[in-house]
Amino acid sequence: MGLIVAAADIGRDSLQAAHWVFRRIKGGLGVATVAANAVFAAVTGISIASAAIFSRVAVPPLIEHGYTPRFSVGLVAGSSVLGMLIPPSLLLINYGLVAEVSINALFIAAIIPGLLLSGAFAVIVIVIGWLKPPFAIASTTKAGSGVGIDGKTALRKAIPVLCLLFLVLGGIYGGVFTPTEAGAIGALFAFLIALAMRRVGFEQSAHFFFSAARTSAAILFLIIAASAF
Repeated sequence: MGLIVAAADIGRDSLQAAHWVFRRIKGGLGVATVAANAVFAAVTGISIASAAIFSRVAVPPLIEHGYTPRFSVGLVAGSSVLGMLIPPSLLLINYGLVAEVSINALFIAAIIPGLLLSGAFAVIVIVIGWLKPPFAIASTTKAGSGVGIDGKTALRKAIPVLCLLFLVLGGIYGGVFTPTEAGAIGALFAFLIALAMRRVGFEQSAHFFFSAARTSAAILFLIIAASAF
């Protein structure tokens, strides 16, 4: 599911929609980066994917809008850790398997910490924007510029990822299906969304399967090593 979402550029759509929502706040694009990372984490479940995607789709716009390179890269690197905490987190699944703890219970327990950490990142961005602008903002004029999209476009960009989020997390928390089943259903729904948006094609299906197999194999070796240890 994470691979398909990344290939369909849904991370960029989430960022643009979040930027429109927080456009009136000083440091709004920084807050939008945190918010988009939180949403993206909830449909990928892995920090590496968040860091890889947002270093490509968030850092250039942040620098272009007047933020310092150090602040831009640091913000993306810091907020990418949300992927390890916000459900459906791959780390929580691994921990649940190794420690023999309910994965559903872990997911429910991680909601509030995930939201608190996201909120803390957003508050820090706003505070730095007000109290220490030179650290974060290289150009005040650029940092206050618009997002380039209207509310209708922002909503259209946000709907696919919000639907996927509702399907996966709503199904898990509602007891409709297990986290494993949620991954399968989410992957299918993500592929249908990507097809509808014409951002991936059937010819890429094999690539997704092989990439997912490689990632899963590496994770399973980690579980084997942890169990042996």
